[in-house]
Amino acid sequence: MTELVLKRNKMLFGQKSEKAKFINDGQLAFEGIFNEAEAEAAEPAEPTIEKVTRKSNKTGQHRGRKEIRADLETKKIVYELSEDQRICEECGDTLVPYSEECITTRIAVIPEKVYKIEYYRKVYKCRNCDKSGIKSNIVKAKNQMPACIIEKGLPDASLVADIMQRKYQLGEPLYRQEKYWEFQGIYLKPHFNGKLDHQGCGMV
Repeated sequence: MTELVLKRNKMLFGQKSEKAKFINDGQLAFEGIFNEAEAEAAEPAEPTIEKVTRKSNKTGQHRGRKEIRADLETKKIVYELSEDQRICEECGDTLVPYSEECITTRIAVIPEKVYKIEYYRKVYKCRNCDKSGIKSNIVKAKNQMPACIIEKGLPDASLVADIMQRKYQLGEPLYRQEKYWEFQGIYLKPHFNGKLDHQGCGMV
């Protein structure tokens, strides 16, 4: 009966938190026995309201443009007044050059120049032998043409270097390069064989 009364009093007047231990006349409540870890834990603090402000990415300083390569060829365009505009509106005297004001700088590009190289060699013969009826002595100049990178192929070494640079440095696939050259009126086809299948590509 005493235990029932204590239990009733605890339910009516005791703490309602399940994480606390209740001691009644030296007897540990069952919640404390089975939830000892939770009972020992401190009550969580109430969350505080924190004001969040958006931080701007701007540093407050104008970065400006990055410096342009100093070795770039520069084409300077200067706008001038015509002869009839070089008259002072104040006194009627002639205006003379005073200074130049830079308006802006722009980067221009000239599309790559594509050309073909035709290799010839001179053929010589002896006039005297030709007139006298003797068998004509024909001499050809030595063939000094650079070795062909791709057998019976059209590309010069410069074109092969351009294709490799586009593919391996810029990551441009060969089929896109093929389309690009078609726009230029040059038709190149990727040519693969067993040795070049996974190592490179020739153009024929």
